[in-house]
Amino acid sequence: MVAQSILFVFFITIAGAYYLLIILVLVGLMRNQPFHLHDEIYRTRVTVIIAARNEETNILNCLNDLLQQEFPKDLLEIILVDDGSTDQTFINVNNFAGKNPSFPLSIQRIEPQDHLFGSKKSAIKSAISQSSGELILATDADTRFGKNWIAAMVAYYEKFRPEMILGPVAYIDGPSLFSKIQSCEFMGLMAATEGSCTMDRPLMCNGANLAYSRKAFELVEGFDDNWNIPSGDDMFLMMKIRKKFGRKSVQFNRSKEAIVFTGPNKTIRDFFHQRLRWVSKNKAYKDQFVLLVAGVSYLFNALLLVGMIAGFFLPSCWILTFFLLSGKIIIEFPVLWKYAVFLGKTKNLILIPLVQVLNIFYVSVIGFLGNFLSYEWKGRTVNPIKKL
Repeated sequence: MVAQSILFVFFITIAGAYYLLIILVLVGLMRNQPFHLHDEIYRTRVTVIIAARNEETNILNCLNDLLQQEFPKDLLEIILVDDGSTDQTFINVNNFAGKNPSFPLSIQRIEPQDHLFGSKKSAIKSAISQSSGELILATDADTRFGKNWIAAMVAYYEKFRPEMILGPVAYIDGPSLFSKIQSCEFMGLMAATEGSCTMDRPLMCNGANLAYSRKAFELVEGFDDNWNIPSGDDMFLMMKIRKKFGRKSVQFNRSKEAIVFTGPNKTIRDFFHQRLRWVSKNKAYKDQFVLLVAGVSYLFNALLLVGMIAGFFLPSCWILTFFLLSGKIIIEFPVLWKYAVFLGKTKNLILIPLVQVLNIFYVSVIGFLGNFLSYEWKGRTVNPIKKL
């Protein structure tokens, strides 16, 4: 009985810490004000960087969206780095450039290098070394965006002058239940991104929509201390910039015109490998607050899973787990609602109970396996415990 009481107190303590974190995220969301474009006069030269690998089915959509941007072409350069594609990506990009000779697009190619662990970082660094922009705007090759995406990110930079801007990202809703579940869950991740950033404690970011000053990239020495981590070109850079330049140096741009859209995973296997990749870099984080939040979030989900299993032997565990899970759903709902309203996706919120239950299982399992299990990424197999 003593052991059971200690376990229950520990469970409730972790739940309370998690609830407090969600409340802070909600406060941040409520504090952040929408940003709107007006009659802007732009003065900042911008370099858009796209690191592409095996994106033959997506890259032309991305380039056509860039072609439609309403932003002065004399202040814009676009650098696409083909990261050793083995499909028709490089050919498609060159054909596009040939058909649009006035488009400010430069093309680089990195040949496959089996010994290189983090080739996306190499692609970005290579592009920046050849660029001339004061502001670096990074996105992925499988993204879509409106005609004012660049303008919205640049206008925000010129008004507030942060060293890094986190932009909103949303999944494109597909017809399947699986895609809608991912869309709902991803809204939660982006809501946490915005809310924590507005509270001056950014927990995460997304490389599909990220801007940072060239000065900041150079002063924090880019990716020089995390080459051995396969991914994390976004997260490690964000944490270094915040540490170097202070609390207000990283800001979230709540602008509808700045939203970048990307597709959800097509299969459960793709989803599994994506999350393994995300988890694999956690052990290399140095920001104590990020580590604390990651630890509390993982423990809470893992304890909910333990509670579900333990209920077969001790029914009181089911009661406690039910109330704490219900509290999680209730306290997270306003956070999800506020971000869903921003995206115009409130219909997806009907899936919250299902998403919450699934989260318990996948966060607990993948949060553990991601520290040592290999995963596939862009046709490469990566071992997270491999050393250079």
